[in-house]
Amino acid sequence: MILTHELAQKIVDATMELVNRNVNIMNDRGYIIASGHKHRINTFHKGALDVLVTGQAVDIYPENLEKYPGALQGVNLPIVFEGKTVGVVGVYGNPDEVRVTALLVKMATELLLEREIILERFSSRQKAKEHLVLNLISRETTLNAGSLASLEEQASLLGYNLYLPRVVVTGSMEIARGSSPGYHDLVQNKIREKILSLMEKPPLAGEQDLAVILNDNLVFLKALPSGPQSMGELVSWGQDMVRLIATTYPQVRFKLAAGSIFSEPCDTFFSYHQANFALGLCPEGHFVSIYNHEVLLAYLLKNVETPENERIMESITNKLEGLAERKYNIINTIRILLECNLNLAETARSLYIHRNTLLFRLKKFKELTGLEPHRNFNDALLCKIALTFLNKKSP
Repeated sequence: MILTHELAQKIVDATMELVNRNVNIMNDRGYIIASGHKHRINTFHKGALDVLVTGQAVDIYPENLEKYPGALQGVNLPIVFEGKTVGVVGVYGNPDEVRVTALLVKMATELLLEREIILERFSSRQKAKEHLVLNLISRETTLNAGSLASLEEQASLLGYNLYLPRVVVTGSMEIARGSSPGYHDLVQNKIREKILSLMEKPPLAGEQDLAVILNDNLVFLKALPSGPQSMGELVSWGQDMVRLIATTYPQVRFKLAAGSIFSEPCDTFFSYHQANFALGLCPEGHFVSIYNHEVLLAYLLKNVETPENERIMESITNKLEGLAERKYNIINTIRILLECNLNLAETARSLYIHRNTLLFRLKKFKELTGLEPHRNFNDALLCKIALTFLNKKSP
């Protein structure tokens, strides 16, 4: 790490307030890059060069000044970061009087340097994550094979596997407006950053989760286990997250929504837009996903027969396919129910079964799918759409 003038001067200004003495910081070539004596900046310091060569402190007394061109009396100590000497800090004064002070300044300098570098690295990593997410949710980028290869490389550098089951989750927050718009925006941005930090911490976040802020909204790429348990884990996670934020920041109106689960990077685009759609229908203080029956129906009705919607409907159509092999054809029962406009008596007559038998089948259908088409209009529409997709699959 090479010390910049800006960072070094920031450290000098902070430490001089503590010790009330001039402090110099020299770079890894022995040149002064920050000082309380501005006229000395960019001049060579022989004492600093000796520190860099030996790795040891160099005390300069008034009678030895001729040996150290560019130096004044004082104590010069190495600045060590991650086991390497990256510069030198010098404190002006008689070495016997300022040695302890110089050690404290060295310690403060290294702590400030470490803090600044950690912040810089965090900022750089966060920007890289934002860039990756922006590209993933761009339809143009994910359709281009060359861009996809670049995304894979970006993700690899950040330690992310793009081919895990994931879902895009978006969140919005609002706090009551105060008298000062500028102050309100500052507070809201600060709370948004704290919520982002909260979402990135275990146990609600794992190493393969990505969280960023885009256009003032939270965007979270949540990694999920493969298999049927992923849906239950998503709902549990979303509800836990909303509860945690409501408890931690009761003054914030917060809501969270999820798109569909995917395993291919090119499907991030769909999941993101589904999450935003679901967010628009989500009440404050709640979590919903595109799989919520009411949200799903509203989304599907925008444009029913598309490959995207067929993929979302798989959670229902796969269950219906499994019912086709049962001893009594529940699929046909639902199809006749819809053809009879949900009239139970007419449906029973058309199927040549007793009304109680029909009710038994509908009860079993609810147990297996969670849908009640004879009692809930939205469920009836979902069944209609699911049967449309099933008919397309039939030979």
